[in-house]
Amino acid sequence: MDLQLPMTAAALAQRFNGRLVGDGHREVCAVSALEHAGAGDLAFYQQKRFSETVRDLKDAVLLTTEELLVANEALTFVLVSNPQRIFGEVAATFNWYPRGDQRVDPLAKVEASAQVSPDVSVGAFSYVGNGSRIGKGTRILPHCYIGDDVQIGEDCIVFPRVVLNARVSIGNRVHIFSGTVVGSDGFGFLPTEAGLRAVPQIGTVEICDDVRIGANCTIDRATLGATRIGPGTKIDNLVHVGHNCQIGSHCILCAGTGLAGSVILEDEVILGGQVGLGDHVRVGRGAQIGSQGGTTTNLKGNQTYWGTPAVPVKESLSTFRFMKKLPDIWRRLARLESRLGEEPT
Repeated sequence: MDLQLPMTAAALAQRFNGRLVGDGHREVCAVSALEHAGAGDLAFYQQKRFSETVRDLKDAVLLTTEELLVANEALTFVLVSNPQRIFGEVAATFNWYPRGDQRVDPLAKVEASAQVSPDVSVGAFSYVGNGSRIGKGTRILPHCYIGDDVQIGEDCIVFPRVVLNARVSIGNRVHIFSGTVVGSDGFGFLPTEAGLRAVPQIGTVEICDDVRIGANCTIDRATLGATRIGPGTKIDNLVHVGHNCQIGSHCILCAGTGLAGSVILEDEVILGGQVGLGDHVRVGRGAQIGSQGGTTTNLKGNQTYWGTPAVPVKESLSTFRFMKKLPDIWRRLARLESRLGEEPT
């Protein structure tokens, strides 16, 4: 949704079906953190604990709910059901992402057999290989490599120094940040008398619609078939996805996470930072694994896990509390053994 700023508080309320309280002529020119909001700023709050902060502000326009309206005549309020979502849509107006110039830069190379929609941007020193197809509104920024027979949908952004190797498929509205490599070989070797022999990795990678892939990630192509990232999934920086992994829709993979080959994440799984999963592990729908958790066995859905090996979080915290007592337990045991005339173990 494109917004043209500045706009009045009244226009903002009308645009998002909100109720206006205060001066409708007050303009919104920028977005701000709540505690720093002033004249021309839009901020939001949706928790009661911020009410005292709001009482000290003036001249700003605030997004909040009917239930959290505070008496402050120096402010203008727009009351909506989801302030954070509306604030996010307005904040997107200030996004730093380059808009592109809807042309192929003279310093880019697009092979003659590639099909590039007329309004696609291809930045300087980027390469688009034979048979590749790029949908309308997509922006390929400078210094990217798009291999042969790559499919990229509409309204994607491929940031500088991204590599999309041959035959990978990218859906619509996908963002891929700098340094990421999609479709490198999976890590598969067989021992032979002459040493380790690489298993041919002849599959592909499928990235579905509305996926975000952070900076410096690696997503390996399948040995056979496809490594797949489901719709709406968000991947943080420095994440590795091994060959033949199947990641469901609306999953979250935080920074430093590593998935070995053939891992299956069902829908809406959340993996905290530096989580590690062994090969062929299946994690059930809605499961959450806390930071630095790891497992080589399957985990059921709709539970929160932590630790290595990952267990339900209550069990893990109980074990952790017990571990903190181990030095004292050992000292007590040593004293008891001494009294019994035994050598401490």
